[in-house]
Amino acid sequence: MTAKWIKKLTHDNRFIHSASKIVSVTATAWLASCRYHLFCADQVEEVRRSGIPTIVATWHCGILPILYYFRREKTAVMVSPSHDGEWIEKVVSRWGFICIRGSSGKHGSKAARKMIRYLKSGYHGGLVVDGSRGPAFKVQKGAIFLAKVAQVPILPIGVSAKPVLRLPTWDRMMLPLPFSRIFIRPGRLIHVGHNADIKKLAEYLETYLNELYGMRTIY
Repeated sequence: MTAKWIKKLTHDNRFIHSASKIVSVTATAWLASCRYHLFCADQVEEVRRSGIPTIVATWHCGILPILYYFRREKTAVMVSPSHDGEWIEKVVSRWGFICIRGSSGKHGSKAARKMIRYLKSGYHGGLVVDGSRGPAFKVQKGAIFLAKVAQVPILPIGVSAKPVLRLPTWDRMMLPLPFSRIFIRPGRLIHVGHNADIKKLAEYLETYLNELYGMRTIY
């Protein structure tokens, strides 16, 4: 009975609206206490100055510190259409992001078309490239497809933190402790041509992200 009551409560729109404010304030204060170190800052600044939109690609496990650090950027993020995605949308929209609910798959989905419109109008796109359900650290092809259609480069970004907790979730979610040091590692831009091989680029992006995260040992 208790489990059913909790499930019903967490699916109630009024509860989500109220509780998400508390979660957002808590997450903001938590992450604001950390010290951030951006590698290759000149490269990030060059992307900003150019005004060229990019698809920021990362793993699901590192999404919280990356979203917080880049919260002032003009970015639309893809958010899962699941119930969990509703909580995420409520929180990150308060950080200034535009949230697009749905999949980045290539089968003409409404969400993919909406993301392409934002990319072509000058917004950056934010995607977790192992998806909302995994498998973890395996690149799904949606980000490559979007970059190919919109003709924008992909900016892979890794993150690590010390000290940090790894939650027992499918993605080994990274939870930096308060006052942690957080290291943001952007990679080189990946340009996706009209004739690009999506499968090969997905394999390359997967290897590159693992290098940026320094997480090859967790397999």
